[in-house]
Amino acid sequence: MNLTDLSKIDLSTKKNEIMMFSNVYQVMKGGFDVEGIETYLSSVKVGFLINDIEVFEKLTEDKSWPVSSIIQREIDDRRVKQISEEYILNSSNNVKYFPPIIVAIVPRELNENISKSFSLQENEDKSLNEVVYEKGAFNESVKEMFINAKNISRIDGFCVLDWLGADEKFSLALGWDKSKNYGIVIDGQHRLEALKYSSNIKQDINNHMQDIVFLDISKKAYAEKRSPAEAIRRIFIDINYNAKPVSNARRTLMDDKDLSSLIVQSLVNDDDMNGEREGKFLAPQIVDWHSENLKHSFPQITGVLVLQQLIEDNFLEGSNITSLSDMRSRNKVTKFVKILNDRFLVDEKISSKAKYDGINKLESSHVTFKSQIDKQSSDGSDEENKEDILFTMDYNVLSVARDTFEEIYSKNIVKFFNEFSPYKKALDILDKNNVFNPEYNLNRLIIKQSLKLTSDQKTELEKLKSEMVSELDPEFHLTFTVLGQKAFFRHYYKELSKNLQDVTVNELEVSKFTDIWLSKMNHIIEILMGTGFFSAEQKFVTPKGIQNKFQIENSGVIGSSFWQGIIYNEDSIIYNKQGIDGFVGVLSYLYQVTSNVELLNNDDVNQGLWDKIPYSKTRISKKIKRDYPEKDDEDLKVIIDSIWNAKLETVRQLVKTKFNS
Repeated sequence: MNLTDLSKIDLSTKKNEIMMFSNVYQVMKGGFDVEGIETYLSSVKVGFLINDIEVFEKLTEDKSWPVSSIIQREIDDRRVKQISEEYILNSSNNVKYFPPIIVAIVPRELNENISKSFSLQENEDKSLNEVVYEKGAFNESVKEMFINAKNISRIDGFCVLDWLGADEKFSLALGWDKSKNYGIVIDGQHRLEALKYSSNIKQDINNHMQDIVFLDISKKAYAEKRSPAEAIRRIFIDINYNAKPVSNARRTLMDDKDLSSLIVQSLVNDDDMNGEREGKFLAPQIVDWHSENLKHSFPQITGVLVLQQLIEDNFLEGSNITSLSDMRSRNKVTKFVKILNDRFLVDEKISSKAKYDGINKLESSHVTFKSQIDKQSSDGSDEENKEDILFTMDYNVLSVARDTFEEIYSKNIVKFFNEFSPYKKALDILDKNNVFNPEYNLNRLIIKQSLKLTSDQKTELEKLKSEMVSELDPEFHLTFTVLGQKAFFRHYYKELSKNLQDVTVNELEVSKFTDIWLSKMNHIIEILMGTGFFSAEQKFVTPKGIQNKFQIENSGVIGSSFWQGIIYNEDSIIYNKQGIDGFVGVLSYLYQVTSNVELLNNDDVNQGLWDKIPYSKTRISKKIKRDYPEKDDEDLKVIIDSIWNAKLETVRQLVKTKFNS
């Protein structure tokens, strides 16, 4: 049979319900990387796509999937409606064309989750050939060609039949068993949703043709040792990095070329079907998954972007190489390599664990990088030409670092959020409201994007938020701010780092220290209960008696408000590094004196500890000099010292009172 004969046969797919099988698509093989992603191109009726193709958000809408199984950005319903009304349904718009929609074939479990891996056919399986033929309702004259056709797909339940034997290029027949596989949009979901929306208004939209690209990602997933969801996330990031920007939070949740993002993904990955990661991830309900800035609010107690900064600023000391410019800096590269080997034991793990066989060590890449620079320098090359030397590494080392973090640190970071006293009180309120119970509405509602909420749902969440504000804000407002969370975590990490200097870095040592830190810090919280020390709007003040003692009663808010100059500048919280370091300084003072009466009563030691708080006294000095331009330096110093020491006396009195009681 030749192409002329084929042109006389009706090969169109017709409605014919056979098992849970998709429509049959006539496709051509595309792409250029035969060892990577297999691509198949087609132009099909919109009605077929509506029946077969899933949008990830809709797919998970009524199912209790792990929140961390995120593949792409959420659907903006307003954008869908706008595309439909202004482009598809608008009769004055005569030229209508959508770029191809990209669909990945992804394995499905019986419980409707995405599988952890692809199930592959061990031998050539022709069991579905007749199903494809029948489902496609092809002409009887080509039946034998279908029955004997080679399936060039390796995925169980996914057929790409080379029924013409045309070197796998021309007119392949593609279809899949929908009980075993999903067809999920990874690019073009708003286009597809707009077509669906339009077809409900105008039925003949179902007969319109839409270009589509099917992806078989099984080779790539196996080659890179990734799960199907991880492989799709990688492709999605590659597609969208230079397209319409992905939200910062969503990019953090999907980026696998950024170590702090990988660690955050581990911390919020609630996928633990086998119970192997117990205690190593945060409850999704306490994390803000959607905010485009660092600020989070009740009912959440932290956010994806806050977590990312906590990891990057502390564990990585800001040394997270994500740009080519950083990879050209010898000092930054050296710091990066040292951190990954000292804190995440990357090269040690590569040497000792068989699962990392084949991954190139960081130190090897570092040595090559340094030798290139040294060789260029010895050649007398211009300094500018050093820009051509780029540090290259095996990016799989980031996964090794992520694994080490989960092995050594994850349980203790989760413990920080679960057992630090103010956070535990917040979790208790959430638990009381059945937020962590999957059988209750709030369990899924609390993690939903606010734009998706109905008015009744918003009211329900607002009620929960009001309860938390009422019970927690009077005592703990500052501990729940971004500044407070960064300060407490910074203090925890600084003390942890000191503790790990002389011991073998392992989970046991980290756990022993974390228990000590939580015990001490929760003791501090208990001592300060009822004082309003962490309350909002500078309500914690220097007592009148102390103001009079130090003769600062007329110095205004800088003298009356304890936190003024430390973390406040007039009415604004200082959210930058100076504010964090000031807050950490106060915490460090409390951490040392609240468990030691002798230390607390030693004036010289107290003064020394208090004066170590960075930036704050300097900030007070600038404020006083502006307010009293007529005073000489000696008088100004007296006022500045008096204000600074009055703040110290305020804290000492609080702690002494608790000790004496």
